[in-house]
Amino acid sequence: MDFELTEDQQLIRESAAQFAQTYCEPEAAEIDRTHKFPMETWKKMSSAGSGLNEVNHLEKYGGGGLDPISEMIIIEELSKASLTHGAIYALLSHGFPTFIEKFGTEEQKEKYIKPVIQNGYIGGFCLTEPDAGSDARSIKTKSVKDGDYYILNGTKCFITAGNIADALLIVAKADENAGENGYNGFIVEKETNGLSIGKIESKMGIRALPTAEIILQDVKVHRSCMLGGENGVGQMLRYALGALDAARIGTGAQALGVAQSAYEKALQYSGERVQFGRSINRNQGIKWYLAEMAAKLDMARLLVYRAAWLEQEGKPFSKEAAMAKLYASKFGREIVNLALQIHGGLGYMNDYPLERMYRDIKITEIYEGSSEIMKAVIASNIIKKDKR
Repeated sequence: MDFELTEDQQLIRESAAQFAQTYCEPEAAEIDRTHKFPMETWKKMSSAGSGLNEVNHLEKYGGGGLDPISEMIIIEELSKASLTHGAIYALLSHGFPTFIEKFGTEEQKEKYIKPVIQNGYIGGFCLTEPDAGSDARSIKTKSVKDGDYYILNGTKCFITAGNIADALLIVAKADENAGENGYNGFIVEKETNGLSIGKIESKMGIRALPTAEIILQDVKVHRSCMLGGENGVGQMLRYALGALDAARIGTGAQALGVAQSAYEKALQYSGERVQFGRSINRNQGIKWYLAEMAAKLDMARLLVYRAAWLEQEGKPFSKEAAMAKLYASKFGREIVNLALQIHGGLGYMNDYPLERMYRDIKITEIYEGSSEIMKAVIASNIIKKDKR
């Protein structure tokens, strides 16, 4: 097995790290305090100068070619500076446009992918509802066919960037009796009549990446707006569940980046902090903390990059993606907790990064499928293989 990055991937890591240090880290504390989306930095991710948003998209749509490992590298490096920025990249650069790239019509691909990855166009994905979180099949938003149009009614909640999005991909139930084949997806632009923004959530972490309620009241969209066109009729739930596997690797990379940063801060601080006449990293308890953190980082990184490699090779990766998310987020939270403990009272102060990192990283155990759902995905995959 080869664990070395390619020369191109090493250059991407260096470029992403430089971008994070130049643009993300300096504004991380301020945007957390103000809850203000870093639009200028998002636009820079989309500029030809950085090329970050082009990674893992096909060249024919303005991308640099498919490379899931490079995508994880960028997410990790941005998340080291700020989980908000890592999440912005993961969810906005590769959420909405990836759905369209994988499942959209050629017209939809031409219309939406380049604006996102090159001009900072924002697309949101609307699946979650008040009564349908982990149980996506319980959504109540309806789509009713009306000639060449569809009428959408319902409410979505916890929608990332919903209030600042230029377009939203809406998942709606079309047929109560068709099981997984009864769901449609529609690209709805923000000016569409009947589409409105409800509550903007106040969150524990990643505060500068807004989360909003989306209200649909007799929203009328042409059939050409259905994801995948006529071939997409009834298929949206399958599309969504399939795309979530790749997103889960990205969530693992987010947790990995925050944890790596926390570990580095703890390692440095423990060598500088003197108590009882010597640096605290000479105490056995602190040594054990650092050893545990280093081991958990390696385990998380191996899981995340294995899953990305499987995706890159076109092999099944649903189980491995769930494992990567489950343990990178779990270990990540534990590492940040230990780093904060090593810093003592200083780590608890909100003018120091660890306090923000501690709040931020918890979301990685919740969104894109909770840890409990990851265990269910893993179990279903291993049970399928063992049919005794």
